[in-house]
Amino acid sequence: MIIAPRFFNAKAKRPTVQWHHAPGTLRIPLAGCVRREAGWIIVRLQSYFALPGVVIHELGHYLLCRLVGARVQEVVFFEPAGPSGYVVHAIPRHLRQHLIIVAGPLLLNSALSFLLFRAAAATSGLAAAELSRGLPLRAVQNVLAALLGTSIALQAIPSHADARSLWDVALDRLESGNLLALFALPVAFLLLAINHLRRFWIDWLYLLALVGLAAWFPV
Repeated sequence: MIIAPRFFNAKAKRPTVQWHHAPGTLRIPLAGCVRREAGWIIVRLQSYFALPGVVIHELGHYLLCRLVGARVQEVVFFEPAGPSGYVVHAIPRHLRQHLIIVAGPLLLNSALSFLLFRAAAATSGLAAAELSRGLPLRAVQNVLAALLGTSIALQAIPSHADARSLWDVALDRLESGNLLALFALPVAFLLLAINHLRRFWIDWLYLLALVGLAAWFPV
């Protein structure tokens, strides 16, 4: 699947296609007393919960590839066995186009999750009033919107593979004298560092920031 588009340096040592993987399984804190034999159930539930977010993450890459004209070679929106998805595409002509592709999930996932959280927050008072009268439909809708928004928000941060692809392309363009690489390299390094912080629940902190912004945002 390695190709050499005309616009790419044929002598480059780096591949001419890029893989963009979603972060995959959520890192949900679990109590240490969870029985080992039930672990596979927990992992499977986490995979299903991550599914909407992973699909939107890969859709963000795919849509931005189409927008900038990067040839998409393969798309997998979700792999239950992974669980993750990926988009394989040819490296675009301009580094700024690759930056846009990497930022796709951050833009799309963040926007969709914010809208879902905002919709739930805007109708929370009405839902509580209806629930007190024995009408749970709106409350159920708000809970589902919040769960869907959570799944999508937890997959908003570009993955390690996303950051690594940007790093490799930026290094190659820097060798070619592209000054934009001086901006792209720190961005890629920052994304790599953020992915290392996933063990400290940075994706959950980002989720809480989106929830707080949606609750505060004026109608």
